[in-house]
Amino acid sequence: DIKNKGSTLLKDNINGVTGYNFNVIGDNTGVFYLQNDIKNANVSMGGITLNTINNITHNYNFNSFSLSDSINMAVDVDLANGTMDRISADSFGQLNGNVNVVAMNLLSDAKNDLTTIEFAQNGLKDNVTTTVSEVAYSPIYKYNVSYDKSGENGMFVFARPTAGGTSSTGNESDAFKPAVL
Repeated sequence: DIKNKGSTLLKDNINGVTGYNFNVIGDNTGVFYLQNDIKNANVSMGGITLNTINNITHNYNFNSFSLSDSINMAVDVDLANGTMDRISADSFGQLNGNVNVVAMNLLSDAKNDLTTIEFAQNGLKDNVTTTVSEVAYSPIYKYNVSYDKSGENGMFVFARPTAGGTSSTGNESDAFKPAVL
């Protein structure tokens, strides 16, 4: 239980016989910092913020994954290599809520103006939302962010306003992070 604005940091691996239960629940005020693997576990989360930001992208793969309530999630994104922190599982249990991506730490810049990165498998993709939409900042550029669940897997789409006057305002500086200018 992570309650009353508390936090838990997991930097070590946890490993056990396939199918053990690992439950992280809270009152929507606590933060679970996950920086390593929970191997072979049936993981259930709800009512927490899952923060995986540590400047490294990672696929957190569980035996099974379920949501007892919605969670907020903060992730690392490596646009240059097309990877981001994500949750995957061999199977999905009950999803009584959503994974709401509320923060993104952009580690690098994309090679192209449009970059698509897989975030959620078919069993989870319909239970992903995001509040990151208008602008996310990388070291140099800024990106419009959207989530697309229409395909086989859920994908985040990062679109850089194009330099050269083709942005919505026609201003070349729209493609860049304000601090760069």
